[in-house]
Amino acid sequence: MCTRKTPGKLYVFFVSVWVLLVSAPVHFVFPQSGQNGQSVDEIMSAINSATPARNSQGESFRGQLRPINFTQISAGLDGKLIRFPVRAGNRVEEGDIIAEFNCAVERANNTIEVAQEEAASRRVQINERLRELNNMSELELALSRSELDVARAEVDRTSSIVSECVIRAPFSGTVTEKFVEAFQFVSRGEMLLELTDTRNLEIEMVLPSLNLNRYQAGQRFEFLIDETDQTVEAVIDRVVNVIDPVSQTIRVIGTLVDPPTNLMPGMSGVVFFPE
Repeated sequence: MCTRKTPGKLYVFFVSVWVLLVSAPVHFVFPQSGQNGQSVDEIMSAINSATPARNSQGESFRGQLRPINFTQISAGLDGKLIRFPVRAGNRVEEGDIIAEFNCAVERANNTIEVAQEEAASRRVQINERLRELNNMSELELALSRSELDVARAEVDRTSSIVSECVIRAPFSGTVTEKFVEAFQFVSRGEMLLELTDTRNLEIEMVLPSLNLNRYQAGQRFEFLIDETDQTVEAVIDRVVNVIDPVSQTIRVIGTLVDPPTNLMPGMSGVVFFPE
């Protein structure tokens, strides 16, 4: 006859402890604000403050300085350059001679046309007097007047050609590129140089079109320049009323208020719009 042994006291103790561990609820403790850890709000605040698109002053975007006056000057006639004194980096003032062509033939042709105009004018005066004396027909007088008109037109044509022989700076600026040299023969329309006004600058920005109503002419903002670490006051001058359908952005142009003298075209930085 077999006898069943009852479990000992030690076995019962371990089984009871195991049951308690399995059935006990599990608690996860998250650090609270003010303790060693950071809350979710604190983490998001730190991310926003480090993002260039937002700061404590309001919205911010990228901007770039560009010249108000910029041009590429081309030759107005076929000819040989006899003077081309400017070089890249030279400062020129409005009206300064920056190039001159050999225009001996063009000036001679203009002199001939001026003389022919004077002769045609005198012919008309004589014919008008003869007409008053009934010694000339009305048709002959009209023909002489037409010849005078043609002569005056030829003078205008040759004078316009001569005016292209000397090229003057259309505005004060800096020569940023030079494409030909002195004593070189160039063709009409050929590029000679680039002239940039480096002192009168404006800021070009590309802003989201969804905020278009917030950025209107006259609104002030700040421009922090990367290259010089200077902050310059500026104001919106105009909005280019064309929205890019792909990026959903719009170009906005601003002008500087009392800008420093060390600014250059091409400098970029962060534009801050206050709330």
